[in-house]
Amino acid sequence: MRWKSWLFITIPCLFSPILIIYHLDIRANCAFIMLVVISFWVFAILPLPGTGLLPLALFPLFNVATPTLIAGCYMKDVNMLLYCGLVMACAIEYSNLHSRIALKFLCCFGTTPRCLFAAFLFPTALLSMWINNTTATAMMLPVADAVLRELYPAGWTPTPAGTPGERTPPARPPPPRAPPARALPPVTPPTPGTPRGARSPVGTPPRMPDTAEMFEGEAPVIGVKTLSAELARQRPPRPEPPQEAKDLRAGLMLTIGYAASIAGTGTLIGTGCNLVMVEALAIEYRHNEIRISYFNWMCFAIPNMLLCCFALWFLMQVLCLGCKATFKRNKVLTDSQAQLKVVLKRKYAELGPISYHQIVVCIVFVLLVLVWISREPVLFPGWGHFLYNKDDKDQNKEYYVSDSAAAVILVAVLFALPEFHDKWWKNWNDRSFDEPPPTALTWRVVHARVGWGILFVLGGGYAMAEACRVSGLCLQIAETLENLKDVPPPVCCLVAMIMANLMTQITTNSATAVTFAPLTIALADGINVHPTYLLLPVTIACSFAFTLPISTPPNAVAFARAKCPLKKMIITGAILSAVCVIITFAMVHAIGPFVFDMSKIPRLRGP
Repeated sequence: MRWKSWLFITIPCLFSPILIIYHLDIRANCAFIMLVVISFWVFAILPLPGTGLLPLALFPLFNVATPTLIAGCYMKDVNMLLYCGLVMACAIEYSNLHSRIALKFLCCFGTTPRCLFAAFLFPTALLSMWINNTTATAMMLPVADAVLRELYPAGWTPTPAGTPGERTPPARPPPPRAPPARALPPVTPPTPGTPRGARSPVGTPPRMPDTAEMFEGEAPVIGVKTLSAELARQRPPRPEPPQEAKDLRAGLMLTIGYAASIAGTGTLIGTGCNLVMVEALAIEYRHNEIRISYFNWMCFAIPNMLLCCFALWFLMQVLCLGCKATFKRNKVLTDSQAQLKVVLKRKYAELGPISYHQIVVCIVFVLLVLVWISREPVLFPGWGHFLYNKDDKDQNKEYYVSDSAAAVILVAVLFALPEFHDKWWKNWNDRSFDEPPPTALTWRVVHARVGWGILFVLGGGYAMAEACRVSGLCLQIAETLENLKDVPPPVCCLVAMIMANLMTQITTNSATAVTFAPLTIALADGINVHPTYLLLPVTIACSFAFTLPISTPPNAVAFARAKCPLKKMIITGAILSAVCVIITFAMVHAIGPFVFDMSKIPRLRGP
């Protein structure tokens, strides 16, 4: 768009006085680059990965940091952890294990509206904790659409033919047949002296008529609009679904999109915002001062996620179905609800027994989760504690083994195990090794389904955090924010959460987390509180983007299917965002100090 081209030139010029006033000070250079990159992210002037690559060139160009230091930020340990998590999610999709999990949940729950909200919320949340939020949303929306067609067939099935509950397209008329070819008569040269327009002799082809002669005596031409209106009058009117069906459709679709965003906060790899927090703390503080492992993150995030999901389940019923329908207990199922239960069981039976491929992926996935949780638990020494020599003088050797190491090993196992269990023995007995058997996961599938863009976005954020530390800008911001010492820390925490949540409604979650991470750490150091106390709720609040379709990809996909007014989504999303922010704020004060050791306040590492 043209306005983006103008902003591409205007934004650097707008912030250029910073360079002039402070005489090219290294901290001013860092602030200028951060403001430009953040503005490009907010207004989406460039693609997000393209903007994420700008620090790789700008920081060395302005003498803020070396190219080696900045380039190392794009392939950190947390980036490999995220990428391996995406590859594992790709393996789950490739084996179709996620469809089996979703249908099993739907079969276990009831078919009343109250149960349907829970039946779509919890499998979406369970999948979104481990796979991409957009993928989980896109997978569950067609299932919800099919369920609605079974419950309200009048509005979604114009013809009785085809599979029950599925729209059957009208049959196309057969293409017109070409007329049979006829032999052309022999061409006879015209007789001299024949007047113009006179009949030609036999065997002579007739002349082409003039334009006036072609249209003379023809019927009037019918316009396209007239023809469309005539066809619309002849077509029988399609029955409109009842208002109850429209409300239920909007509620289910939005619930799926919102549940995916909420559940992304449950695990470290659920969304990139969580890893931004972990890496920002690792950059700004020394090792062993702040310990955030997979276990203690889940100890805090999963209870918080469950409370937010329960609030979503209750709120969507009240807003979409009304208070009376929310608290009404239906003991007897309607005919359509009973038929839906039969259809769901039939759909699950059509999947057949669980395949060897799905068993392999499920075992590797469960093993990976157990390895992540048991590496550094709080209650007892984990397996990471026994992989280094305690007598070694290097006190940081414990960090040589991280969650990404286990993820890489188990992902490599998927590339080695066969997709079918009989291929190994068959090839071994036949000695036919010319064509290797298909494996549980292939690189071609990974290359086609897993993108690199998120790594560049997060890498750009890590580069800005590293440059902020090296240049001393973070310390300067912390000294400036010392004036807020008289403000109560809970007020600072709530205000920071609200600001982050408002910004994430109009820009991406990862860009918001990258923007607020160094500022929140500086604020924590300025008011002398533990950085986790502020950064944890602010990071989680970045995922509560529910008001607009452009806030997150799950919102856009769900809104397209919901077919509800934008005003309804804005009101619902604003209420849900406020409720989730309040829940997270309360959980930080309730269980945060017990899960994370906040007794000792660390100091910034400095340049």
